[in-house]
Amino acid sequence: MEKIKGIGRNGRGPGEFINPLSVFNNGKNLYVNDAGNFRFHHFYDDSLVSTTNYSKSINEFIVYEKNYITYIDDPSFQNQNSLFTVLNEQGEVVKKFGDELSLFEQANRSINRPILKIYGNNLYVLFRYYPILRIY
Repeated sequence: MEKIKGIGRNGRGPGEFINPLSVFNNGKNLYVNDAGNFRFHHFYDDSLVSTTNYSKSINEFIVYEKNYITYIDDPSFQNQNSLFTVLNEQGEVVKKFGDELSLFEQANRSINRPILKIYGNNLYVLFRYYPILRIY
């Protein structure tokens, strides 16, 4: 395969990345989780649309109805007693949901990152190191 194009570059400015951890695509919308700058970048048709700042390192995310559904390894984030925090485009907490992992499941929480998929109106969460599939 050949490289078709590149988006973004190293740095702290708009559309620049320090430590991109994950990416999400839905059509012409591309979202990049830039953990080094604590923000999401939203690109549409290869142009930067917006950046959304957050205060704690987010490992996994998915976008649903213009909100970021996030999974954060650190349960102390904003007194989080749930698995997921939903942030709006301004980075504000909209809601939290999902039962916290059991003590056994939390033993390796930092490596037990989930795979997030949306089908219809449901969020499917598959944890990598434990045989757990949750549907919300």
